[in-house]
Amino acid sequence: MATEIELIDALKEVIDPELMVSIVDLGLIYD
Repeated sequence: MATEIELIDALKEVIDPELMVSIVDLGLIYD
C-alpha cells in the first residue's frame, strides 16, 4: 500500500493544462 508521501509525490506530476501548474501546488489536493 502506498504511503501518503508517495501519493502526494505521484500527484505532483499531474499538471493543470490551463495553468501549467501541479494540482498539488494549486492546493486542489489536501487532507
